[in-house]
Amino acid sequence: SIERDVLGLMLRTSRVAQAQLALGALQDLKKTVTKYSAGHLDDVACKELETLAGRVAMFVASCRNYTSGGDPEVAPGFLLFEYVTGFLVRKQQVDLIRRFTDTASDGGSLVAQMIMGAGKTTCIAPMLTLLLGNGGRLVLNVVPKALLAQTRNVMRKMFGQILAKRVVTLTFSRMMGQADPFDVQLVKQQLFDAQRDAAVVCSTPAAIKSMFLRHLELLQLNFLQTSMIDRLKNERQKVRDSVGRERLNRRIKDVAKEVEGNRVMAGFLGEVVDMLRQNSCALIDEVDLVLHPLKSELNFPIGNFEMYDLGNERWNLAVHLLDAVFLKSEGHAAAGNFYPEIRDGDGRLGADVVERISQLEKEIPEVVQTGYEMLMLQKQPHLVLLSRPWYDSNLRSLLAKWLACWLATHAEAKAARESGVSLDDITQFLSSDLPDLLGFAVQRKLEEISGPFLGKLLTLGREWLFNLVPHVLSKIDRVQYGLLTEQELATEENQKAPSSRRLLAVPFVAKDKPSPAAEFAQPDVLIGFSVLAYRYEGLRLSDTVQALHFLQMKAGRESGPWSARPTCMMFERWKELASKRYKEKGAKISGGGLGPLSWEVQLDDEWKPLPKTMTELLRDAKERRETKVQFNGFGGQPYEIDLEEMTQTNLRSKKSRKIREVEVKEKRSDELKLPELQALSTGSDRKKKKDKDKAAEAEDDAEAVIDDAKKEAEKEDLGHAEVAVEILGPVPEIILWYLLTMVFDSVLRQQPYKLSATGQELGSSMLFSSRIGFSGTPSSLLPEELGQCLFEAENEGEILSVLSDEHHVVPPLVEMPAAWSPESILECVATSTDPVFHCLIDTGALVMGYTNEEVARRLLRMLPEDQFDGVAFYDDADSPMVLLRGASRPALLSESGVPMERRFTFFDQVHTTGTDTKQPLQAFAALTVSAAMTFRDYAQGAWRMRGLGKGQKLRMLMTPELVKKVQGVVHSDSLVLRDIVAFLLSNGFDSEGKQFAALQLQNLATTWRKHALNSLLDKQDPKDREKMRPEMEAFLESLRFPVEDKVRQSLALHEKMRALADQQAKVMSSDETAHCEELIAAAAEGGGDEGGGLGAEITRQQEKEQEKQQEKEKEVEVHVGREREKEIPWPLKMLSSSALPEQVFFKLADFRMSGLKTQLNCSGSALISSNHTCNDLTSLSARRMKSVNILLVVPHTSGTKTVSLSLAEAAALRRARHLRSEELSGGCTMWLCSHSEKVPEISKNLLGNSDPGAEAADPSVLGARRMEAARCLLRFFNCDLDFRPDEVVVCVQAVEAGGAAPKQRQHFIETVLGARRRDTCAWRDTPLGDVVRGDSKKLQAKQRLAQKLHDLVLKDFRSAGEFFQKLDINGDGVVQMDEFQKTLKKHFAGAFSAGDARELFHAADTTGEGNVTIHDINQLILFGDTTGSEGFPSSDASDPNPDPAYPTADVHDIAGGGDSPFPAAGMDEPSSPSPSGAFVIPLERGQRLLAELDAHIAGFGKKRAHIFTELCAAHDKKDKKAFLSSLRELCGVASSEIPEARGALMEVVDLGQQCESDHEVFLFQLSFLAQVLDDPVRQSELEDLYIAADDAGEPMPEAVSKAAKFLAKAIAAWKEFDGTWSELRSLPQSESSIPTLASQAGEHRTSAVLQLLLLECLHRSSPGGASENGGVALAVSALLQGLAQLGKESQADNVVEWAIFELARVVSGAREVALAQLRDPDSLSRFSQAAAGVWDSKRDDVSILRAICYVLNALELKVTKWQVELKEDDWRDMGSEAQLLIRQSKERGEPSVCFRTRGFPYEIDLVKFTQTNLQTTKARPIREVEVEVGALGDATDATADEPGVSPVSAAPAPHKWQVSNGRGGWWDFPADIDAQLQEAKAAGFCSLTVVIRGHEYEVSFDRMTQKNLSTGTERTIQTCDL
Repeated sequence: SIERDVLGLMLRTSRVAQAQLALGALQDLKKTVTKYSAGHLDDVACKELETLAGRVAMFVASCRNYTSGGDPEVAPGFLLFEYVTGFLVRKQQVDLIRRFTDTASDGGSLVAQMIMGAGKTTCIAPMLTLLLGNGGRLVLNVVPKALLAQTRNVMRKMFGQILAKRVVTLTFSRMMGQADPFDVQLVKQQLFDAQRDAAVVCSTPAAIKSMFLRHLELLQLNFLQTSMIDRLKNERQKVRDSVGRERLNRRIKDVAKEVEGNRVMAGFLGEVVDMLRQNSCALIDEVDLVLHPLKSELNFPIGNFEMYDLGNERWNLAVHLLDAVFLKSEGHAAAGNFYPEIRDGDGRLGADVVERISQLEKEIPEVVQTGYEMLMLQKQPHLVLLSRPWYDSNLRSLLAKWLACWLATHAEAKAARESGVSLDDITQFLSSDLPDLLGFAVQRKLEEISGPFLGKLLTLGREWLFNLVPHVLSKIDRVQYGLLTEQELATEENQKAPSSRRLLAVPFVAKDKPSPAAEFAQPDVLIGFSVLAYRYEGLRLSDTVQALHFLQMKAGRESGPWSARPTCMMFERWKELASKRYKEKGAKISGGGLGPLSWEVQLDDEWKPLPKTMTELLRDAKERRETKVQFNGFGGQPYEIDLEEMTQTNLRSKKSRKIREVEVKEKRSDELKLPELQALSTGSDRKKKKDKDKAAEAEDDAEAVIDDAKKEAEKEDLGHAEVAVEILGPVPEIILWYLLTMVFDSVLRQQPYKLSATGQELGSSMLFSSRIGFSGTPSSLLPEELGQCLFEAENEGEILSVLSDEHHVVPPLVEMPAAWSPESILECVATSTDPVFHCLIDTGALVMGYTNEEVARRLLRMLPEDQFDGVAFYDDADSPMVLLRGASRPALLSESGVPMERRFTFFDQVHTTGTDTKQPLQAFAALTVSAAMTFRDYAQGAWRMRGLGKGQKLRMLMTPELVKKVQGVVHSDSLVLRDIVAFLLSNGFDSEGKQFAALQLQNLATTWRKHALNSLLDKQDPKDREKMRPEMEAFLESLRFPVEDKVRQSLALHEKMRALADQQAKVMSSDETAHCEELIAAAAEGGGDEGGGLGAEITRQQEKEQEKQQEKEKEVEVHVGREREKEIPWPLKMLSSSALPEQVFFKLADFRMSGLKTQLNCSGSALISSNHTCNDLTSLSARRMKSVNILLVVPHTSGTKTVSLSLAEAAALRRARHLRSEELSGGCTMWLCSHSEKVPEISKNLLGNSDPGAEAADPSVLGARRMEAARCLLRFFNCDLDFRPDEVVVCVQAVEAGGAAPKQRQHFIETVLGARRRDTCAWRDTPLGDVVRGDSKKLQAKQRLAQKLHDLVLKDFRSAGEFFQKLDINGDGVVQMDEFQKTLKKHFAGAFSAGDARELFHAADTTGEGNVTIHDINQLILFGDTTGSEGFPSSDASDPNPDPAYPTADVHDIAGGGDSPFPAAGMDEPSSPSPSGAFVIPLERGQRLLAELDAHIAGFGKKRAHIFTELCAAHDKKDKKAFLSSLRELCGVASSEIPEARGALMEVVDLGQQCESDHEVFLFQLSFLAQVLDDPVRQSELEDLYIAADDAGEPMPEAVSKAAKFLAKAIAAWKEFDGTWSELRSLPQSESSIPTLASQAGEHRTSAVLQLLLLECLHRSSPGGASENGGVALAVSALLQGLAQLGKESQADNVVEWAIFELARVVSGAREVALAQLRDPDSLSRFSQAAAGVWDSKRDDVSILRAICYVLNALELKVTKWQVELKEDDWRDMGSEAQLLIRQSKERGEPSVCFRTRGFPYEIDLVKFTQTNLQTTKARPIREVEVEVGALGDATDATADEPGVSPVSAAPAPHKWQVSNGRGGWWDFPADIDAQLQEAKAAGFCSLTVVIRGHEYEVSFDRMTQKNLSTGTERTIQTCDL
């Protein structure tokens, strides 16, 4: 009955929805009939009425297509889909869905066609996902990247509520797992969870193929690395010295760990691939694109980089040849300067070449002009070849002559010249067709005379002339190829891309849409497109800056006056060429000419430029002679500009400002002076900073309008770099110099092999058990296993019929004028009146040079205002936007509210496929056509008009060049629509011919690749898969592109297939071999070339990445080498000479290397030995730079020098000192440069004790600072990451003193770090990043503020934890800006201004997220500690006993005093020992604690009352922000004591944020105050509002009613707590109250005050009474709760300490009963856990440790701790967090535990006992050791069995503890630390951990040393009698 009712409800609901659709259609029909009832019905009106009537009939006559006859059975899936979506599934869709599901259920595959707009994405895909996603089958929706967001949104809408399914987006790339291998595990888990939960998975083809290829790549890498390990082991056997063997051992260990990590990832990916192959289904949308044979290949190049065949001559040939194409536009050969031998005229042949070149410089431009006139070449946007026959007959022979001149004068052609080879012979060889050439004598003559190198050049020249030149000239820049713009380079993906992608041309998927991860695979195509792209687009800003830096560095190395240096003279010639070129092009240059008008607005007595958008509006208004312009500014504020009165008025606030016109002067080329460029290029930084500061102090929204102008100014105002790119960027000579000097030679490299994946992996059974594909324009060229496409009946015919019918594509064809341009196209469309266009579909990509938003602005200015209100377009994020009249910014189309009839739509090329923007029923669209289009492109673009053929119509726009080309193809002088269709179909046939050849090769390769993959996955262990070499080699393809030295006939397709099959025969079975034979035979019958020629190469997707790419850093490729592997000898006496020779020791400021554009300008006395690092590194062999390990300090007459030495030099110096060489100065010292350790004490001098009589290093304070600056600079050069705050300041001061700007420092670090090839690291988030970005003045000012804060906090607070709790007002664990400012203002009144508080907060907020943690506060306070630190003292460290620094958060009561309920070590109040020696708490101390607790609880109510007052004030002021801020503060009141109240109030805050309108905010605040204050006046007002809302039929906002419920919960929680506390305080403090208190404390485990109340009651009871009432268990429970709340709860420290001492007291007083209770298994486990936690968190408090050790000894238990070995036999205790995690994992039986500390992820292996850094893969051994508590146990338990006996020991003499200062003197320990040492030594401790000035130290009483646990520095300690 229930099922029947539900079924009826669903049937009725879906039918009601269908009826509503029918009523809507009927209303539209009625409106249209009314519109035409008074007039004559024309054809357009009849068509519109017919269409609307058809819609009504369709909706009314709709039936359920998934039921048959009278059968009542209903398919639940279809019914549920209709119920959710509200529309009926059509019969065609039902039939197709059922066919798909039947095929997939049987494990088959199917591809079907559905016409565009038939519901593929909105109906078919969701239904298949619903029906197939069961039985453990994983369904993946695979779509092109441009459609991923749309598909995901459809799926979320479908499966969001009733059909609840998770929608998962699968992303994967080659880089995944390189930083953290667990990322791959997350992907695996994501897919397996999706399979288990039947979730919806959406992905792109690239992600699927990347995952497949990454699995294979890991197996291949592991094989290579395993071979490397074997090779290193063989090397190790031959090495005899221990140093070499240790180096090899480390290398073997590192490689082995990398192999192990790769195997783990390979295992994860193998499981994923295996799961997909067994039970998955791929739903492939737009299958023709996803499986396109030429556009679906993804490559992973692997192997070491190597030079291309022929080296630099490969691109020299292309540069010279393509230069001829620009003779028409430039008037001269720009490449002539780079190949002067052509014009030298040496010998008879040389004279012929000079004459020929001069003649060709006239003939080639004439032929190009003829091509323009004949419309065989296209001028816009640049020269484009339209006719290959015309090129062959007219241009190819001239280019052959041009190239012959270059080849004839080449150095390799000398033998040919001497043998009598003429210029005509070379020309004939280059220009003859292949059949003719093979029979000519000239071929044999040249091949006999020329060597292999010249033979390759000749063959390559023929390839260029016959294939490459016509291919690259037929493509359009920024449509099929192009350079990445500055904006595109700034994206995260391209920041991490290799330099080849950043500097060379890349493929484009559409106009202005570069492929996201693609590069051209064929090197000659890459070279050709790169040359053309730079010539068409010019140098970019980054290119210009890089070139200028290189010129400056080069000129700096030359001698003589700057004006006479060769580089400067070349630069001056460039400026002359630029000036001449600009004058010829009609541009203004260096004449002081005036540019276009601009406008400025007066703001704070300064004139600021208006944003560009406003400037364009004003220019247009002035052209139209308008006087007023209105627009919307920042935040939607309306503005009006009056051009007569020259004012700008905010129409809302009525505030006016003055504006003025200005004329922008053109920049002068004579301002470009090479020596001054760098300084001038950054000259605007100060101005930008000033503007930014003023923007922060703006008073109203008018200032916000200026924000856009400031941002644009920051981008554009780049000083002389901008001038240089405008003037020098387009000059051909400069472009070619840049390409030949800085780009090609450093970037063009190839890798030998690649792993590739195509559409075969998706379309065959290699990855998915079943595949389903659909598209509106599918192709029959599908992978073999997909079978034939199921074409929908009549669909192809319908598409062809509609698109060739002149009723729908209306003539005449619009032919643009001969001088057409993108602007003329837009004007033609916008101003057309018959018809009026509503849409421009740019399928031909003719609208070039503008972004979509700029096109929309131009169209909006030209469209008639009475017809159009806005222009719709797609932005860069693929979101539909609309630009409205008067708006400064576009808005989302869905939120604009513009009717379709009042909107114009622009579809750029990339969005002419798959997008859907509704158009009016009778709309007209203009569609552009280009020569490269196919019929598929035409159909996809035309069907953006979903009503095409039903009222909507098209008209074609064509260029005159295309009209001429089509006329030649169809052989007709007058074109009609069917001629255009025939031309597009012809293009499609040509494309499919190339696709067929590529598909045949892919089908063939799939045969053996499937076999190889099956064999690999049969092996479960990745280690076994690595050894299967034939199977792995089946996936490897060669990436080398050698040049043949002789001309040969190219292979036919079947011949190439035969050769490939023979190579892979060893991995195929007999059946598979037979299948290959069938494919080869079919290819032989079909004919074809070897794979589609160049078309198969230029679109291959690649992810070319470096073998080791920096983690989220801009990759810097640096080729460096150790040119001087042989050491340079130098005499020891050189160290005492008056000047150190620069050829041996050079300054760091003079360091140069390849890729380093500028030197590091720095001060200081930092030197580098040439034996350590050779200066001017320029080698191409990639080797590591040596690390800075040894520093030599040399006293010198000009000041102490600090030198970085090589290890060999250090060994030689130590040997010289050992032999007591007289030539070695006794004042020299040598140190280890170890991390953050300063130059250490004299005992660490590697040269031993210096000669007392020798001259020592400068001992003054200034000398110490100089040495410290040099050391920090050398650490900066070493790219160390861990600088202390004071070191950051020193290093920044040193680099600033030399003038090194932050950008220069960043470039230096990126270049040098890339050369060091270290493990990946995010250095920007480390102290090294602070050095790079730092400003010494700001750092010093910040340090002064931090010092002030440090002093105040140290005075008023016991610990950083206590200060943090004051800051954390709302108790959420983080501090925000308003909390920080309020606390500083309240506790340190008048000490800090608002600006100071902001500076301090930003200094603490290291992540930039606006949240500050306790660690951040601790680091900020330590930054302000200027009391000195170890090593050389600072200037204010003369006091041998400085004040103690601020303690860390987990150090309790380090200065004594405070609110602790019992005295800690070192306090004045003595502790009274119990008979057993344990400490007890004085009774009066407990009384005082309870009084403080009562005051604490009473403070809750007072604080709430104060906040209520603030809430009322905020409500009266209508200040929503202040109200919510006070409400958040209310959440923090008693957050740990009353967590229920805090949770309810947080919900109230969230609901308050949802209130948007003023009315909703008022209701929310009124309701809150009325309820919380119980105010009858406000309650009455609220009731009136409720009544008024009911009368109006408008319910009160839902947020208000929900907030009232949560607030009621909070109020109830407050009242309950207050009542409970009063009740508990009234209980007698005796044993009878223990059960009641224990019950309450158990219910409120987070309440520390209740725990303290319970402990106080236990303390008042006798030990026996307490133990009988469960006192032992209660004390242990309180102890555990206190430990859990440490750092979170203010009373947690008191709970821990009181619980420890109370437990010891009970054990000592009732030993047998207490120990019996503790030995219970559950109690014993809990106590062990508590004891370990105490030991970790309270290791610096001796009295606490004595108490806990007393109980441990009584139980005969041991406490263990975990240690890690940092160096050999150097074991350090792990941190408290790690100790706790390890113990918990060990108790649960887990073999490993992962955690993160100091920004690095670690894994602890409890089986192998290792700790591994997962980022660097470095492993260290760990161990578990017992804590030595025996001595303490003896001290405390000596009299346990004999109460009457007291221990007697001799009192030690009074003494104090001291530590060595490293210079022969001693420093006293601070008083509190001295007290701890005294007590620990008396207690028998072997060691003690203390915190001094924020640093953690371990004091060893056995070795009498003090060790810094962060740096490892050790110092000697001693006792000194008083």
